[in-house]
Amino acid sequence: MAVAPSSAAPDELYCGDNLAVLGHLLEHHRGRVDLIYLDPPFCSHAEYKRIIRLRTGEGPRVSFEHPQYSDHWSDADYLQFMYERLALCHALLSERGALFLHCDWHQSHRLRCLLDELFGADNFQNEIIWHYYNKFQGNVGRFAANHDSILFYAKSPGFHFERIRERREQPVRQIKRVWSPDKRAIVNAKGPDGKIDYVTATHKTIDDVWRVSMLQPADRREAVGYPTQKPEALLERILAAASEPGAVVLDPFMGSGTTGVVAAKLGRRFLGIDRSRSAMHVSLRRLLHAREAIAAGPSSPKYARLPSPQVSVTAPVAALMLRILLLCQAAIRMFSPLSSKIMLVG
Repeated sequence: MAVAPSSAAPDELYCGDNLAVLGHLLEHHRGRVDLIYLDPPFCSHAEYKRIIRLRTGEGPRVSFEHPQYSDHWSDADYLQFMYERLALCHALLSERGALFLHCDWHQSHRLRCLLDELFGADNFQNEIIWHYYNKFQGNVGRFAANHDSILFYAKSPGFHFERIRERREQPVRQIKRVWSPDKRAIVNAKGPDGKIDYVTATHKTIDDVWRVSMLQPADRREAVGYPTQKPEALLERILAAASEPGAVVLDPFMGSGTTGVVAAKLGRRFLGIDRSRSAMHVSLRRLLHAREAIAAGPSSPKYARLPSPQVSVTAPVAALMLRILLLCQAAIRMFSPLSSKIMLVG
């Protein structure tokens, strides 16, 4: 089930340079953010475009590409860009907070060095491997790169973390394992007859290799045509493991708004930043649809345990909000019936 943020603690969406916005957030959120997920540029030396599809009257849809951002950097410029933003993220995190930095082979080794310096090497928890098994590549003359890395750092040793489990496709018979106080280790359990005990396991604990499919263009449930959109299943695991209901979740590179959608479903408060007005448009639309779905009735996200809220949004209000986002050229502040605060900067 899912719970939406209360009116006393609205969601906040900021359109502008995240370096300036993160600095602004320090005034009211220093040491109060519980989880930060970043999906920044990867220094991939690529141009990213969003596919936009329009329907003209009764005719067929018209598609065109809209540039989103250029990902061309020198190593020095990229690392300076990331260091400045990661330092502010560290200041915003609560003592029980955690940061998840999404990256790939281009800069993961260097980004880990930055995070070791800012957070301390002892606060490194995991390098999560996201294996997207459904990405097909041609003959590239080496092993195909079909995974990303998510670097998981805690602000302090007292960070919040819950193990999460998922249902197996088929039950598995396996040896029962128990803790032995004498050996101070996990050992095979044995019955009164001295024989090893077996159990039928229907669930498994999620480890640091995540086999989650990437979104495909044919996906009509989640895919919105945004070039770097991540699947909700990926964010569900992160938020379920490292935050509690009511926690404050920040995404400084909001993009298509997946973090915000998952935060709404799992009852977390969301702070999102992106400099692209196209990203703001996509994110707000997805958030509105997610809240409408929550209000329509009970849902069952894989890792959620909360009751559904009573929230409603009318179609005219949603259309008006999107129109303002598209046309506004100056900073505005707007409060919606969702108790969401939307701020456009610059």
